[in-house]
Amino acid sequence: MDTVRCKRCSRVLRSEESIKRQYGKKCYQIISLQEENKEIIPGSLEELLERVRKLELDNIFMKYQLKHKTITIGQNVEVIERIKQDHHRPERSIMKVQFNVIVKEMKVIFHEGFNYKEFLKPIRERPEDPPHIVVDPIVLLN
Repeated sequence: MDTVRCKRCSRVLRSEESIKRQYGKKCYQIISLQEENKEIIPGSLEELLERVRKLELDNIFMKYQLKHKTITIGQNVEVIERIKQDHHRPERSIMKVQFNVIVKEMKVIFHEGFNYKEFLKPIRERPEDPPHIVVDPIVLLN
Protein backbone atom coordinates (compact mmCIF):
# COMPACT_ATOMS: atom_id res chain seq x y z
CA MET A 1 0.00 0.00 0.00
CA ASP A 2 1.31 3.39 -0.98
CA THR A 3 1.71 5.95 1.75
CA VAL A 4 -0.28 9.10 1.19
CA ARG A 5 1.24 12.26 2.55
CA CYS A 6 -0.34 15.59 3.45
CA LYS A 7 0.20 18.21 0.74
CA ARG A 8 0.86 20.90 3.31
CA CYS A 9 3.01 19.32 6.04
CA SER A 10 4.08 16.01 4.40
CA ARG A 11 2.83 13.84 7.26
CA VAL A 12 1.71 10.29 6.55
CA LEU A 13 -2.09 10.14 6.38
CA ARG A 14 -3.90 7.14 7.88
CA SER A 15 -7.63 7.92 8.07
CA GLU A 16 -9.79 7.42 5.00
CA GLU A 17 -11.18 10.97 5.12
CA SER A 18 -7.70 12.47 5.24
CA ILE A 19 -6.57 10.27 2.36
CA LYS A 20 -9.57 11.42 0.25
CA ARG A 21 -8.84 15.08 1.03
CA GLN A 22 -5.06 14.60 0.78
CA TYR A 23 -4.67 16.82 3.85
CA GLY A 24 -4.49 16.08 7.58
CA LYS A 25 -7.30 17.25 9.87
CA LYS A 26 -5.56 20.43 11.10
CA CYS A 27 -4.06 21.25 7.71
CA TYR A 28 -7.47 20.91 6.06
CA GLN A 29 -9.01 23.31 8.60
CA ILE A 30 -6.24 25.84 8.03
CA ILE A 31 -6.50 25.64 4.24
CA SER A 32 -10.30 25.85 4.24
CA LEU A 33 -10.14 29.00 6.42
CA GLN A 34 -7.57 30.55 4.11
CA GLU A 35 -9.72 29.82 1.05
CA GLU A 36 -12.80 31.34 2.73
CA ASN A 37 -10.88 34.47 3.65
CA LYS A 38 -9.43 34.81 0.16
CA GLU A 39 -12.87 34.65 -1.38
CA ILE A 40 -14.47 37.13 1.05
CA ILE A 41 -11.82 39.82 1.23
CA PRO A 42 -11.27 40.69 -2.45
CA GLY A 43 -14.98 40.73 -3.20
CA SER A 44 -15.87 42.88 -0.22
CA LEU A 45 -12.96 45.23 -0.87
CA GLU A 46 -14.04 45.75 -4.44
CA GLU A 47 -17.60 46.46 -3.32
CA LEU A 48 -16.40 48.91 -0.68
CA LEU A 49 -14.14 50.69 -3.15
CA GLU A 50 -16.99 50.99 -5.65
CA ARG A 51 -19.29 52.44 -2.99
CA VAL A 52 -16.61 54.91 -1.89
CA ARG A 53 -16.03 56.03 -5.48
CA LYS A 54 -19.75 56.52 -6.02
CA LEU A 55 -20.05 58.53 -2.80
CA GLU A 56 -17.05 60.67 -3.75
CA LEU A 57 -18.58 61.37 -7.14
CA ASP A 58 -21.92 62.22 -5.53
CA ASN A 59 -20.19 64.59 -3.10
CA ILE A 60 -18.26 66.30 -5.88
CA PHE A 61 -21.41 66.68 -7.95
CA MET A 62 -23.40 68.10 -5.03
CA LYS A 63 -20.62 70.55 -4.12
CA TYR A 64 -20.46 71.74 -7.72
CA GLN A 65 -24.22 72.20 -7.86
CA LEU A 66 -24.38 74.12 -4.59
CA LYS A 67 -21.42 76.29 -5.52
CA HIS A 68 -22.63 77.30 -8.96
CA LYS A 69 -26.36 77.35 -8.44
CA THR A 70 -27.84 80.85 -8.29
CA ILE A 71 -31.40 81.94 -8.10
CA THR A 72 -32.23 83.75 -11.30
CA ILE A 73 -35.34 85.76 -10.65
CA GLY A 74 -34.96 89.00 -12.53
CA GLN A 75 -32.35 91.30 -11.02
CA ASN A 76 -32.32 89.70 -7.57
CA VAL A 77 -29.04 87.94 -8.36
CA GLU A 78 -27.07 91.16 -7.79
CA VAL A 79 -28.76 91.70 -4.44
CA ILE A 80 -27.95 88.15 -3.36
CA GLU A 81 -24.31 88.57 -4.39
CA ARG A 82 -24.05 91.82 -2.42
CA ILE A 83 -25.53 90.17 0.67
CA LYS A 84 -23.05 87.31 0.35
CA GLN A 85 -20.15 89.77 0.18
CA ASP A 86 -21.42 91.71 3.20
CA HIS A 87 -21.53 88.54 5.28
CA HIS A 88 -18.05 87.50 4.23
CA ARG A 89 -16.49 90.84 5.19
CA PRO A 90 -18.15 92.29 8.28
CA GLU A 91 -17.26 95.86 9.16
CA ARG A 92 -14.70 96.21 11.93
CA SER A 93 -14.12 99.25 14.02
CA ILE A 94 -10.65 100.31 15.11
CA MET A 95 -11.56 99.74 18.75
CA LYS A 96 -12.62 96.16 18.05
CA VAL A 97 -9.39 95.44 16.16
CA GLN A 98 -7.31 96.85 19.01
CA PHE A 99 -9.33 94.86 21.53
CA ASN A 100 -8.72 91.65 19.56
CA VAL A 101 -4.98 92.37 19.42
CA ILE A 102 -4.86 92.93 23.19
CA VAL A 103 -6.78 89.72 23.85
CA LYS A 104 -4.37 87.75 21.65
CA GLU A 105 -1.38 89.24 23.46
CA MET A 106 -2.90 88.36 26.83
CA LYS A 107 -3.53 84.78 25.69
CA VAL A 108 0.12 84.47 24.70
CA ILE A 109 1.23 85.87 28.06
CA PHE A 110 -1.03 83.54 30.04
CA HIS A 111 -0.04 80.43 28.08
CA GLU A 112 3.73 81.03 28.20
CA GLY A 113 4.79 80.25 31.77
CA PHE A 114 2.76 83.04 33.33
CA ASN A 115 4.01 84.21 36.73
CA TYR A 116 1.68 86.76 38.28
CA LYS A 117 4.36 87.94 40.75
CA GLU A 118 6.27 89.53 37.89
CA PHE A 119 3.35 91.80 37.09
CA LEU A 120 2.25 92.65 40.63
CA LYS A 121 4.22 95.50 42.12
CA PRO A 122 3.48 97.56 45.20
CA ILE A 123 1.84 100.87 44.52
CA ARG A 124 4.69 102.73 46.17
CA GLU A 125 7.95 100.90 46.29
CA ARG A 126 9.27 103.19 49.06
CA PRO A 127 7.30 105.59 51.14
CA GLU A 128 7.67 109.17 50.12
CA ASP A 129 8.38 111.95 52.59
CA PRO A 130 5.32 114.04 53.36
CA PRO A 131 5.34 117.38 51.58
CA HIS A 132 6.66 120.29 53.60
CA ILE A 133 4.04 122.86 54.43
CA VAL A 134 5.33 126.37 54.49
CA VAL A 135 3.29 128.61 56.76
CA ASP A 136 3.67 132.33 56.87
CA PRO A 137 4.52 133.58 60.34
CA ILE A 138 2.20 136.54 59.93
CA VAL A 139 -0.81 134.36 59.44
CA LEU A 140 0.02 132.47 62.62
CA LEU A 141 0.19 135.59 64.74
CA ASN A 142 -3.28 136.76 63.82
